[in-house]
Amino acid sequence: NEHATKFDTNYLQYAGGIYSSEWFWAKLLHIVRTDETVKEALHSWVEHCDWIPFLLTGGNDVNAIKRSRCAAGHKALWAEEFGGLPPDSFFSSLDPLLTGITSKLFKDTYTSDVAAGNLSAEWAGRLGLSTDVVVGVGAFDAHMGAVGGQIEPYHLSKVMGTSTCDILVAPNKDIEGKLVRGICGQVNGSVIPGMAGLEAGQSAFGDTYAWFKNILSWPLNNLLSQSTVIDVQTAAALKEEMAELIIPELSRQAALLPVETTNELAIDWFNGRRTPDADQSLKGALTGLSLGTDAPRVFRALAEATCFGAKSIVDRFVQEGIPVKGIIGIGGVAKKSPFVMQMMADVLGMPIRIHQFKHTCALGAAMFAAVVAGIYPTVEEAMAAMGTGFEKEYQPNAKRVEVFRQRFEKFTRLSELVENGI
Repeated sequence: NEHATKFDTNYLQYAGGIYSSEWFWAKLLHIVRTDETVKEALHSWVEHCDWIPFLLTGGNDVNAIKRSRCAAGHKALWAEEFGGLPPDSFFSSLDPLLTGITSKLFKDTYTSDVAAGNLSAEWAGRLGLSTDVVVGVGAFDAHMGAVGGQIEPYHLSKVMGTSTCDILVAPNKDIEGKLVRGICGQVNGSVIPGMAGLEAGQSAFGDTYAWFKNILSWPLNNLLSQSTVIDVQTAAALKEEMAELIIPELSRQAALLPVETTNELAIDWFNGRRTPDADQSLKGALTGLSLGTDAPRVFRALAEATCFGAKSIVDRFVQEGIPVKGIIGIGGVAKKSPFVMQMMADVLGMPIRIHQFKHTCALGAAMFAAVVAGIYPTVEEAMAAMGTGFEKEYQPNAKRVEVFRQRFEKFTRLSELVENGI
């Protein structure tokens, strides 16, 4: 990020102004620095969503790979405005190991309504399909999940699992001249062709709950097998049973707790911070503990922290002139945790619609495939015809919105202290 400031052109401007260690170039640089064998053999560097269509279509020339607009724009610093990737000098001056790397990569990118080719004879035989099957250009799972979840302009599609990936689409004309700071990129056509796709996310969401569950499970995992009271088979069965009950029971009891400004307070950076303003070195925090703090109270604070993390993202969009009209919830946590979803609606002060379909990423891929195959002329029409709608909507509880507003102010102040290294 410091390196980018040395150039007249800001090559990070369409990536939110901050490049994350999770992304394309950081991974590539790490590999060539640490693995001499791979460095010497390196012929190109390919995202998984580009490799699979190339493989299925029988590709044998890496220069012919149709690279995903989604992957290239959000993670590899590709931009229409630059005419492709930043110049070789940008990378070679960062580390000489990257000298000449851009010549091994790509210039053009493609949206996922474009065909990558036809299924090869080899893969048609393996899969029991015809070589008439058309394979589309790939994209990241969450971006296709947003389409499967029937994303609408200015409604934030929040894919909630171990982490979150937050997707928003807007007409290009609406955001012309706007650069949103601290997000994971804004790219024309990365989600829906012809519209700007903006990405954000949280590094740990469900993983935060799983981390706390693992702490509570320590006796089960480490001591139960030593019991002289029950046999090994019973111990294993008990361990499995208890593991399944922990999060649901914590959620039930946490939901009964009063929401007060003096409750325990947490920061959700247990796996760093993805957005706003990526910094994977940051750590989580838990404050306001007393001898009266029990497991449901800690869990409530952790769940609240993840909801505050979601609000930080929404607020950043709004501050940068991008309205957020509502939330579309998809993924495991969205469908399995009414406690977290209701709290998030209260924190955000806006409704959250939960999509009916469980595998929205697969559904979105099918929608793109239907366009590539010529069944529907546009992605929007495929969404309208193939979308399965929403199963539930959470409305904010007016009695809690103000308390959460006050607690979010405390969260913001605590975040600043943690970020500055208290």
